[in-house]
Amino acid sequence: MTTTPDTQSTDPHDPERALDLRALAIVLVKHYGLHDGRFQVALKFRIGAGAVTSGKQDDAPLPGVVVGVEGVALNIAKDGAQALDVVDAAEVNPRVAAKAKNKAKAK
Repeated sequence: MTTTPDTQSTDPHDPERALDLRALAIVLVKHYGLHDGRFQVALKFRIGAGAVTSGKQDDAPLPGVVVGVEGVALNIAKDGAQALDVVDAAEVNPRVAAKAKNKAKAK
């Protein structure tokens, strides 16, 4: 199960509450204050290669690879991209109208 950023979570450490890539894109668009454009999540990986053993004394080392996530960012989505994680900033983080801001200040 994946959740959206506005889903109420009772336990943020529950793996079932993990954000999917679209929900993460929405969180990042709001975090960076973006209001225009189409974006999708980009993951930066670090890859290491070397000998890997199972930990048993008699096992011979085998060639292996370790992959780690080094970072998460937003990329501008290419024109016409229809991927499931592409979000439109104008839809998920619309600008607040100047009138509404002024009314709130007056109260």
